[in-house]
Amino acid sequence: MKAMKLITNLVLLIKKHWLYLIFLALIFILALIIRWHNLLLYYTFWADDGGAQMMYVQQLVQHFRLPTIQESYLAWHEPLYYLAVAGWEKFGNLFGQGGLDWWEALNIIFYFVFLIIIWLLTKLLFFR
Repeated sequence: MKAMKLITNLVLLIKKHWLYLIFLALIFILALIIRWHNLLLYYTFWADDGGAQMMYVQQLVQHFRLPTIQESYLAWHEPLYYLAVAGWEKFGNLFGQGGLDWWEALNIIFYFVFLIIIWLLTKLLFFR
């Protein structure tokens, strides 16, 4: 009975906000295409400090510590992102994945988490 009510409510929600949901789906699809395109064509090492960021993560993965200022001029950066990338790298190693493309794939996940947060905020603000 609860499942039937849930399905009925979902159908009503879709009928009421169909245009919003279509735009939301298009934004998600477009975002995925753009991020995937960037992942395949853009080489992070070309960025201003891409190589230094890669060395920062390698320091975490290989030596299990943050780099010193003598080892990397990025040592002053906040380490949370780099710790996440190092964990992602270790996770990928379990499945034979690794390298720069694998690291950049984590950014796609972060990107979609932020899109979901934005969607939840708009839903909270505009669909009470």
